This record gives sequence, structure tokens and C-alpha cells, in this order.
Amino acid sequence: MNRIYNQIKFLLYSLTATAFCLFLVLIYFLLQLPDDSNLKNYQPDVMTRIYDSNGQLVKEFSKEYRIFVPIDNIPASLKHAFISAEDKNFYNHIGIDPTGILRALIRNTYYFFSDKRPEGASTITQQVAKNFLLSDELSISRKIKEALLAIKIDATLSKSRILELYLNQIYLGYGTYGVAAASNRYFNKSLDELDLSEVSFLAALPKAPSRYNPKKNYNKSFIRRNWVLYRMYINKYITAEEYEASIKKTIQMAETEKKPVFSSDYYLEEIRKQIIKAYGEDALYGGGLSVRSSLDTSTQRIADLALKSGLLEYDKRNGYRGVIDNNRNKSWFLEHIGISQPHNFFMARVIKIDELKGIVEIEVLKDKDIVKGHLTNFNWARKSLGNGYLGPKINKANEVFKLNDIIHVSYNKEKLYNLEQLPKINGAIIVMDPHTGRVFALSGGFDFFESNFNRVYQAKRQPGSSFKPFVYMSALENGLQPNSLILDAPFVLDQGEGRAKWKPENYGKKFYGPSTLRKGIEHSRNLMTIRIAQYLGMDQIVELAERTNIMSNMPPVLSMALGAGETSLFKLTSAYASFANGGKKVSGSLIDRIQDRRGKNIFIHDQIICSNCSMPYIEESPKPDIIYKSEKIFDEKNAYQMVSILKGAVDRGTGRKTKIEGIEIAGKTGTTNNNTDAWFIGFTSDVIVGVYAGYDKPESLGKRETGSSVAVPIFKSFINDYYEDEKVLPFIIPAGIELIKIDYDTGQISNKINDIKTIYEAFGKSDKLSTFKETLIGSEGFQIIETENSDENEFLIY
Repeated sequence: MNRIYNQIKFLLYSLTATAFCLFLVLIYFLLQLPDDSNLKNYQPDVMTRIYDSNGQLVKEFSKEYRIFVPIDNIPASLKHAFISAEDKNFYNHIGIDPTGILRALIRNTYYFFSDKRPEGASTITQQVAKNFLLSDELSISRKIKEALLAIKIDATLSKSRILELYLNQIYLGYGTYGVAAASNRYFNKSLDELDLSEVSFLAALPKAPSRYNPKKNYNKSFIRRNWVLYRMYINKYITAEEYEASIKKTIQMAETEKKPVFSSDYYLEEIRKQIIKAYGEDALYGGGLSVRSSLDTSTQRIADLALKSGLLEYDKRNGYRGVIDNNRNKSWFLEHIGISQPHNFFMARVIKIDELKGIVEIEVLKDKDIVKGHLTNFNWARKSLGNGYLGPKINKANEVFKLNDIIHVSYNKEKLYNLEQLPKINGAIIVMDPHTGRVFALSGGFDFFESNFNRVYQAKRQPGSSFKPFVYMSALENGLQPNSLILDAPFVLDQGEGRAKWKPENYGKKFYGPSTLRKGIEHSRNLMTIRIAQYLGMDQIVELAERTNIMSNMPPVLSMALGAGETSLFKLTSAYASFANGGKKVSGSLIDRIQDRRGKNIFIHDQIICSNCSMPYIEESPKPDIIYKSEKIFDEKNAYQMVSILKGAVDRGTGRKTKIEGIEIAGKTGTTNNNTDAWFIGFTSDVIVGVYAGYDKPESLGKRETGSSVAVPIFKSFINDYYEDEKVLPFIIPAGIELIKIDYDTGQISNKINDIKTIYEAFGKSDKLSTFKETLIGSEGFQIIETENSDENEFLIY
């Protein structure tokens, strides 16, 4: 009896000790558990998505490719698919599934003796614990922690929250995290667009995303997808009819979109920089922002191609700098496979030159394939001698090529190949709404991957004559009129003892005597501009440059009036917009709206308010009451006078190559000293376009290359394509303007009919009494003297 008693006593002690040890082990692991309190408010890193102005996705920024979707917006069929595949008792267990563990133990015991891979028994809650709070270490210790955490999580979070965390965090292959990202990348669909066969495919992926990728193992992915459908059927989530219909469907992945010929990389990179500056890198790469940009992809395509075509045209007329390489190796193309080529270029090698037939045969690398073709259009390839000078004309192909030369080519409409070269020149274009500042398109260079330096924003260059309209605007603000006479004659400034005299000249080195203010801009007269600046005082010009944000802290010296300071294409184009919009200051904007991951607006670009647009519309409703929030920096009358003058520059001045029948265009060219930089800023009634071209390391574009020959063709190409199927409204004449016929040369009233020298000049109605006062600006304070070495008269400032 005592023996039995002692055995029972020993058994009780052993059980107590075992329970106590287990309790200590439990306490040990509980103390080691990571803090799970932040799961309640956990926000996973979610990509920021950039959309164009029409709502089309154009770019994503992320550390991980993830799109967060609240659980209420996830379709029930997708939830059922994952629950059937991963954890059928999800809604009934306490975080761990005892029946699942027992089933796994029995099966794994059998698998151990049959050399099969053991199966797991992790619930969805356990996977959340592992993915968010634990490592991927394979150990009993980690499994115990995982189970304990799962129980704790299940007790503190709702099943919906646990499922939301799981479906937004899980890796599903193809570089995607979460079901929404996987849906987008595999099928190019949102979750609510998926059919039953597609949601079951996504649910098939967690076990082994790479193994079940249809592109690698279609049969395995097909079988696994159908297994998920079967689980949904036996769990009564779908009917027999739905099951039979779905298992017959093939898995159709979305095609990878081909890269377009045009690029918006410069635009999107600037958006990236602006978001980081405003909200930080974490917000951009993990904040799940939704950004609606002002980008119009159709306009971007036109702008990008116009810029590239214009730069190529200039580069070709300035000669060929030679082939890329010479390579006799038959596998020459291997080092170029997978390397993106600029624009629409291909790498090619010359394999045959037949001078008798005039044929150059080439082999061309297209993607990973080699195709043969004939090279045409290489007569332009005269040797570049620099500064616009060319070698002799090309008569034979062997004057340009040798066998095995590696070259760039493009494919033309005649299915032949053209010789190309990467331009040495670079440039930029920006397209903007002059009334709101919304930037429809921009390109900061020929090729983003060759140089991501954005010449719209980052290139600080002298604007040259394109700055002159602001000098003349200051003149209009200070009482001068478009027909005021300005002296165009030699000008010499004594800069002090020991310094050479400053002698600015007109382009062409001619002088035209007394000329109207209008002519000074239309024909870009340097000497008239200098005299106006001296008459007004440079403080006036400095103030206006500051007011328009063209440049800050401009030195108050006369050379600045000729555009000797530095600014960017973005700033100069924004300033010109104030002419086009009636005098309102605009700041160009690439972003219309930013929303956080929950859809709350955190930024809205809004320079216009409509005070009565929220009222119900009826036929007798008043017109929209539009209020502009922009600062007024020019009088509307003066702004229109400048528009009229700049329109004259296009109709008959330095920008006349821009003129297009049926389209009212205003604008101004700009060329800097030694023909280093070329500009054209032009606008219609509803769009403004800025163009810049020049070398990144400043050098002359060539003796005859100016804004008119380099920048204007780019602008004109854009405008022609932009308005191809659109009507263009004329410039609006404000109420305070009166048009009066004057003689173009003298500025006096003209009563002539059908006279080519008679134009309609814009005057403010309140200016009529002083309009025709005869004043010659530039003659005051000067003395005419004879110089010893010249027959010309010079004017000295005292």
C-alpha cells in the first residue's frame, strides 16, 4: 500500500515539477516576445503612385512594391480564396489551430518515413506574427514564440484587422507585396476587377511564389490554382458551376508594356525631388501617397519629340564626329544587349560596302536579335571641324565608314535605316498653362539616362535678348508708349581709368537712328534697350527682375539689361506667362493634388477660385465667378501692349520663322554672346512654351546659329503638332485698350488704307492725350563728338 502511495506521490510531484518547469519556460518565452502593440495602428510601407492629369498611372516610387487596401475594400472572393488555401478555420481558432497542428503531426510522421517534404500548420495569424515581429529563423524557439504571439494577437486584434495586415504584407512573387500590388503586376487590374480564377491564382502563391510563377512553371501554377478553387468549393465559398467554369480558364498574365519613344522621366524626377523636399523620403517611398500631376502625356509626347528632333537637326547640320567603335568580333553585340539606347536608336555594325550599287549593308541589334538591313541617308555625315565648320561633301560611303564600324541607326518609314549620332548639344522644353501655371509637359534634355541634369530647372544660363521684354515692360510702366521714339545709335560707356570703354552693338553691327519702342523688341535692338535702361535707371530693371522672379540680387549695371545675368528656363517661362495672362504672377506647378494613403487631401494646387460653381446649374444661372488668387504684377493694359509687341516680333521681327498661318503667336528669341545659348519663349492664348538649347560646357553653337535657327524650329514643331486638330483662339483684348492706326516706322497716326507700313497699335484709353507727344529717348545727356579713328559719331554718358 505504501508503495502505491509513494508512486502516486512521486507522479504528482513529477507532474507538478513538469508543470512548474513548463510555466517557467512559458514565462521565459513570454518575456522574450517582441512588443506587438504597434500592430493595432501599423501602417506598412506603401508605394507612392503618380498619375497624369487624366488619371493614368505613370510612375511608382517604393522600397517595396505594395499598394495598401483597407479590408473593407478587398473583395469577399479574394478573402475566401486565401482563407481556403492558408487557414480554413481562421474565424474559429484562437490564433493557433490545434486540429491543424495535430493533422500536421500525423502527416509529417508519415512524410518522415517516406522522404516527403513536411508540411506546416501555421495559421494566418501566425504568419502575421512571423512577418511583422519575428525573423525567418528555423528553430523550435521561434515556433514557440510565433504560437504565443499568435494567441496574443488574436486576443487583442479583430479578425478583420489581422486579415488586413496579412493581405497587405505577404510577399506574392514578381517583386510584389500584398494582394493589390500582385493584382496590378500579374493582371494589370484592380482587386475589384479580378474574376474567380484570378483571385484563386493569387491565393496559390504564398506557399512558393517563384515555383508557381506561370512564366516559369505554368503547369505547376495551373494545378495549384485549381487546388485553391477546389478548397473554396469544399468550404462552400463557391458553387459547383463556378468551380467547373473557373478550373477550365487559363492563366493570362498582363503583357509588359513597351517603353515609348517619348519620355517623361525629367518631369517625374522633378516631382520626386519636390515631394522629398516637402514631405521627406519616407513619405515618398513608403507613405502610400497618391499624386495627381499636371502632366498631359499627349502634350509630353509632342514636346519630347520636338526637342529631340530639333537637337538632332542642329547636330547633323554641324557634322559627324565619327563612328562609335570598330569591332571585328562576330559576337560584337553581346556587350550591348540589355543596354538602353537613346531616343529611337539601335546599335549596328557595317558588314558590307558596295560602292558600285551605293549600298551599305548593316546588322542591327534589336532587343536580343540581330537583323540585317540597308543604311541610307548618311550624306549629312561631313566631318565636323568645330564651330559650325564642315569637311568636304560626302561622295562615297567609304569616306564615312569602314567594315566592322559600330554606329547608331534609326528605322525610318521606308523600312530602311538612317545614320544617327548622339547629339553633343543639349536643351530643354517646358509647356505651361499661362493662366494657372500648370506644367503640361517638360523635357530637361535629350536623354534622361545619358544625363539626368534637368536643364529646365538646373541649368542657369544667360537669357540674352529674351530678357529684353522686361526692360521694355518697365518702360511701359513708367509712361512710355509702344510708339515712343528711342535713339538707335552708337553707345560708349566710360568705365573708369584703366578700363576699356564698353561698346555694345546691335546684331549685324548696324544703327537705325530714331525708332519706335515696338521696333526695339521686334528687331531685338541692343542699343535701344541700353538707352531705355539708362533712361529709366537700372534700379527699375532690377526691381522688375525681382518682382517676376527671373533672378534675385541682379547687379544694377547696364549689361544686365541685355540679359547678361543668369536664370533658368523655368523661371523665364513663368515670367513670360504674366504677359499672356493679363499681368498675374504664376509659379509653374507640376502637381495638382496629393492625397495620403487614406485618400485625404494634403496638398492642392489651386490658383483659381470659383465662388458660385457649387450652386445648382439652371439655364438662367449667372456665369462662373472666377477669382484669381495670383498676385497682380503688371497692369492688364501694359501686359496686352507687350503681347501685341511680341506678336509683332513673330509677324515681322526676329521670331518671324515661328509664324504659322491661322495661329496667333507672340514670343521672343534670345541669343547670348558668341552664340553660346539659344532661347525662344513663345505663347498663344492658352499655352506658353519655353525652349533652350546649348552645350552643357558652354561653347559657341556656330557663327550663324541663333535662337531663331536653333530654338525656334523646336517651338514651331511643337505648336504645329499641338494644334493639329484644334482651333486656336486669338489673344483677348482687355476693355481698357484702344487700337489706333499708326505708321510703323515713325509711330505717328496714319490714315493710309491698305498700306503695309500701317499697323494697329494698342494704347490705353486714358493715354490718348499723351500718346503722340514727340520725345526722343536717348538724346538727353549726350554729346556728339568726332572720334579720331572713325568717321562714326559716338555718344558718351556724362
